[in-house]
Amino acid sequence: MLDWCLGSYRDHLFQRPMCHAKVTLLCLFMTAIVLLGTIGAGKFGTQEQHFNYLRNNFYSSRKRAEPQKVVIELTRNNSRNDTNTKSDDPNSYASFDINKLLVDEGEDDENPDSDKPYSLGPKISDWDQKRAEWLGENPKFPNFVGPDKPRVLLVTGSSPKPCENRVGDHYLLKSIKNKIDYCRLHGIDIFYNMALLDAEMAGFWAKLPLIRKLLVSQPEIEFLWWMDSDAMFTDMAFEVPWEKYKDYNLVMHGWKEMVYDQRNWIGLNTGSFFIRNCQWSLDLLDAWAPMGPKGKIRDEAGKLLAKELKGRPVFEADDQSAMVYLLATQRDKWGDKVYLENAYYLHGYWEILVDRYEEMIEKYHAGLGDDRWPLVTHFVGCKPCGKAGDYPVERCLKQMDRAFNFGDDQILQIYGYAHTSLAAWRVRKSSN
Repeated sequence: MLDWCLGSYRDHLFQRPMCHAKVTLLCLFMTAIVLLGTIGAGKFGTQEQHFNYLRNNFYSSRKRAEPQKVVIELTRNNSRNDTNTKSDDPNSYASFDINKLLVDEGEDDENPDSDKPYSLGPKISDWDQKRAEWLGENPKFPNFVGPDKPRVLLVTGSSPKPCENRVGDHYLLKSIKNKIDYCRLHGIDIFYNMALLDAEMAGFWAKLPLIRKLLVSQPEIEFLWWMDSDAMFTDMAFEVPWEKYKDYNLVMHGWKEMVYDQRNWIGLNTGSFFIRNCQWSLDLLDAWAPMGPKGKIRDEAGKLLAKELKGRPVFEADDQSAMVYLLATQRDKWGDKVYLENAYYLHGYWEILVDRYEEMIEKYHAGLGDDRWPLVTHFVGCKPCGKAGDYPVERCLKQMDRAFNFGDDQILQIYGYAHTSLAAWRVRKSSN
């Protein structure tokens, strides 16, 4: 009897831990299943792939224990096999052919109908009334943000494709950075466009469809400020005298005598101008656009402009010449609402300004906006995004760097820094 009781007790003592072990193993198994279903299989696929990933990851972590050695070996191999890397390495940006990505599926479908009269869009004849109603219904979006301070939208842009040369996109980046800095200081909104809204209005004329679309899409904007991508702000402190233009709808840098009397094709510049959001402006855009469609219309219009405007060579119609022609031939219709500004440099021709920056710094100060310290320096003819311009590339890029640094120093000084020189990208502390 005693042996029987002791035997049963021993069996009970043995079976109890076995049961606990079974429960523990079952819990571990269920936990593993839940974890794999939550984070494992979804990311790595099968359990085998999961295991291989972990094994490789731990193995690579051991390899990273000697980063300096790896860097030295990579540098040595790159310098030794530079030619092979450029042609064979799938990770090399230098060897990648960007044309593989520049495929526009609709590019071959464009077939402008030159026989159909061109228009920027459906005719709008009651914009002033519609805009006034919208402003009345949306008081949180006033067209004036302060006394004599209109709501302004600065608009610029570039091609959706990379520049045709390797450095062009770098200078486009500098140009937009420059514009953002000025707008931030003066409470101006900014819109950067990379879409060709109308294939017929490519080149000089691409701005017109964009301007019209923005005016009717954003009725809270009082003035739209167009600025070419090759123009930079070089006076960050200058505040545009908006009250000066309360009776005008279009403000361009130019001279009345050259436009109305001489009909000179460079009597004004369309690289930087203000246009008010109103019916008059929409009508002006409609009258400005007919010479713009590419092809036969633009070529024939170019011949007319060369014949009618002083000093203009024979080439396809451009928006600047078309504006001079429009104002000179229809002054009674448009002239009263156009202000040709030359008291400050809304557009400053770069060749007469860039070599004088050091003199300006020594003698004058920011906030003047004129020839003593120009508001805008415009690199007309440089074409940094194209294959060739009208001036030597080295001179253009060198002077664009100087113009950027001239404006950028006025931003950096807020934080106690300045470029070591107008030709340098390095900066130094200028104050504590």
